[in-house]
Amino acid sequence: MNKLTQREGLEYALENNEEFQVSESKYKQYRTNFFPLNRSVQDDNLWTSKEPFDRRSAWLDLLMGAKYTTGTKKEYIDGRIVEIKRGQLVRSYRFLQKRWRWKSTWKVQNFLKYLEKDGKTVHQRVQGITVITICNYARYNKVPKS
Repeated sequence: MNKLTQREGLEYALENNEEFQVSESKYKQYRTNFFPLNRSVQDDNLWTSKEPFDRRSAWLDLLMGAKYTTGTKKEYIDGRIVEIKRGQLVRSYRFLQKRWRWKSTWKVQNFLKYLEKDGKTVHQRVQGITVITICNYARYNKVPKS
């Protein structure tokens, strides 16, 4: 590993599930500054209400929708096989527009562009299907223990 800043080193370690030496205060900040959120929250009536999602809810929805297990999963979508890795999800703009109850796919596209500019996601078209990759996914969801 090249000489990295402490932040880069920590991100590398989190992504690769490796140890990284940080100060005690930094360790506490990165390891205790979270709470577990079960994906079943998506079944709650607050989540499924008819109100449109705000940007924070849409971001959480992407995080919860991403593949969280290690390895690659092949999904059969619209007659095509797409390989999905940890931290990725397949969603169309139209699907997200309906799910988030937003008025247009244009708003979805702008939100995804914002997330990409901010370094939170990368989205790409694969065989005509949109694959969204959450950057630094391990920061949000540690690798599950076997």
